[in-house]
Amino acid sequence: MNNGIRFDVRETSFGVALVAINALGICGIYLGEDPTKLVAELQFDFPDDDLDPIMNVHRDIVACVLASIQNPLEHRELPLDIRGGDFEQMIWAAVRRCPPGKTLSPSDIARSIGAAPEAAASVAQVCRRNKLAIAVPCHRVVAADGALSICRWGERVQSALLARERTPGNADVRI
Repeated sequence: MNNGIRFDVRETSFGVALVAINALGICGIYLGEDPTKLVAELQFDFPDDDLDPIMNVHRDIVACVLASIQNPLEHRELPLDIRGGDFEQMIWAAVRRCPPGKTLSPSDIARSIGAAPEAAASVAQVCRRNKLAIAVPCHRVVAADGALSICRWGERVQSALLARERTPGNADVRI
């Protein structure tokens, strides 16, 4: 599928965020420290799509995403284009039901979607491929022993996101 994806890269109180939007909604929210790396990840994830950097287009949508990063406890409905197969969709739906500040293990998710316990490794892989940070909060998925190792954006980002959720009003937490 060849779609046009417009994206904006912004500094936030948390670090750098890249928000990618296509005709169906937000298709990517990437977090990190290096804007160049985030753009490279977007290109890798959407190799058949035309990418167009934007400034101040879709201002309302980008503002909602940035507000969600600033205050993850305040729920916002975002127009999302969540791409994936049925198994991925079930996992991401289960992750989206996890309340802010709480965590789930891949085994918890496997059980919640009716998958065999052996599916936990596949669940973790799906979470590591999540393109929609914050909107699909895979940072809430931790190893069975509580270790932070499953988030696509790395342990530092995962730790900071969880800390921000667990400490309301703590906008000073950075990656």
